[in-house]
Amino acid sequence: MLCYDYVGKETKAFSTFRMVLMVNSMETKGLFRFGCVLLFLLIVAIGTAQGVKIGNPPGQPHASSVMELADSSRGLLVPRLTTAQRNAIANPADGLIVFNLSTGCLNVHFQGFWSAGLCPPTLATVQTDSAVFSTISSHQAYGTVIGDGGLPVTARGFCFNTQPLPDTSHFVVNSGSSTGNYSGVLSGLASNQTYYVRAFAVNGIGVAYGNALSFTTPQLGGVQFPAVSCKRMYDSGQMQNGLYYLDVDSTGPMQAFQTYCDMVNDGGGWTLLLNRTTGHQTIQKTSIDSTGVGSGYLPAAAVQVISQASNQVRLRTGSVFPGFDHAVVSNTTAAILALRNNQNWNQTGASGNAWTVVSGSWCWTANCSPSGASSWPNMYHSCGLANCVHWLSGDCFSRTSGGCSSAEDVNTVWVR
Repeated sequence: MLCYDYVGKETKAFSTFRMVLMVNSMETKGLFRFGCVLLFLLIVAIGTAQGVKIGNPPGQPHASSVMELADSSRGLLVPRLTTAQRNAIANPADGLIVFNLSTGCLNVHFQGFWSAGLCPPTLATVQTDSAVFSTISSHQAYGTVIGDGGLPVTARGFCFNTQPLPDTSHFVVNSGSSTGNYSGVLSGLASNQTYYVRAFAVNGIGVAYGNALSFTTPQLGGVQFPAVSCKRMYDSGQMQNGLYYLDVDSTGPMQAFQTYCDMVNDGGGWTLLLNRTTGHQTIQKTSIDSTGVGSGYLPAAAVQVISQASNQVRLRTGSVFPGFDHAVVSNTTAAILALRNNQNWNQTGASGNAWTVVSGSWCWTANCSPSGASSWPNMYHSCGLANCVHWLSGDCFSRTSGGCSSAEDVNTVWVR
């Protein structure tokens, strides 16, 4: 039987190797056939000096390839090793390929090293570089997307919050969609507050976060950053009573001064204009630097400017500073207009129904000619100083009938 009878049409290269063998065993016959096929492929490859194509459809391999595998439903399976098994290969040749089960990467050996090769995509690699003071309510943040993880970066930016490890469910500032350095402005920050910030980058796998950095915003109302009013500080998140610096005309000629801000009582944000304590002379001060001890009032020029940014006046008397036993608040513009225009409350009609009692009790009489009540801080008196409210800060400060003899221990004027 001829060998080429089992492998198909005889080729010119194969004709010189024709053999006739008698096969009596079916098993020997099958082995013989397989050997003939392998021999045929080898001889064809050598004789024709061409590559080999294995698979479907059959044919010649690509001209640049020594071997081509073709299939529409299967792939090439290379040896699968862990990193330890790969490293245990003795004297690996340059170009040796294995699939690393430990990393999921296709590794290639070259000049004594295994390269990472082809790896599945991962999260991007991002770094939070710094957060630098910009204004009283903002910081400039800087970050770097070091690597895209094998997929395009579709978004990047910063997330920040008052708690550690902020994420994109908190405050977010977006800043482009690529690798490399970037920056963003973290705005709307409260004063004297610690914040945490992280850079982030998004690709097809998910959201990657950088390291967390923290910073503390400066104190609004401090020497370095005086505020326009206590209400402005309250709106920015300052909720603690205390002494603060105000610069009521901003870039104007008036110097910053220190006064007390009530951030707790009656809705917060109240600026103290006058503080009169029984037994102390009430004098003008450039700063009201005591918290209920001593007496003083701010200059009329400062009161006028502060009042321009205010719309309410609150009068308090009692024995505890700053939350008192008796208080009234203005419910018309008459009281605040008197302060803005350096008039008294008699002149603008700020008495009686112009005030709402918040706590305790008050009594008012009809306005009369301003005998002694000319302008700030002498704002009001009842006719002939006989009864009810007396607001002559130098000599009298009372809310009840009986004149100044019934004055409480502490009397204050606030605006908001």
